[in-house]
Amino acid sequence: MTDEGVQERLPAPASLDDLFQRLRRAQGPGDGVNTPLDLRGADLAGLDLSVLHLLVVDFRGARLAGADFSRVNVSGSDFSGADAREAIFAEADVSDSHFDGANLTGATFAEAQASCACFDGASLAGAILDHADASYATFTGTDLSGASLSGADLSGADLADAICDAQTTLSDITTDAQTRLP
Repeated sequence: MTDEGVQERLPAPASLDDLFQRLRRAQGPGDGVNTPLDLRGADLAGLDLSVLHLLVVDFRGARLAGADFSRVNVSGSDFSGADAREAIFAEADVSDSHFDGANLTGATFAEAQASCACFDGASLAGAILDHADASYATFTGTDLSGASLSGADLSGADLADAICDAQTTLSDITTDAQTRLP
């Protein structure tokens, strides 16, 4: 266990069956294709999920602190209210996903596909979104204190009501006429 309940990385589950065995629960009716895979409230803190084939997943209220989603496609998933502090989404596809009210403090979204994602009311304090595609993403009321969005594509993104400070980095970003900056 590391800082404030963020666990160290645990070995990757070999399959979804292995994941559900670790959770000590049966897989619900969702298959991630026709209906979202149901992982609401699951404790996946510290797990390396980068080897799993995940599609649309319902992670609402899940414990994902320190989890590794590197290069995973979870486009269209719902992370609302999840605790994903220090989670890694590097090179992941989280486009069209919802992170409303999620705790993403210190999370890494470097080079992630986050177009049309909703981060409204989330905490991205100290997060790294360097070179991420966050085009058309929304950040209404999002805490971006100390976050780095260096080189990010923010075309059409709405950051007008985001909370920024002197340490928030918005250098070398791509914008267009529809982009709303703080």
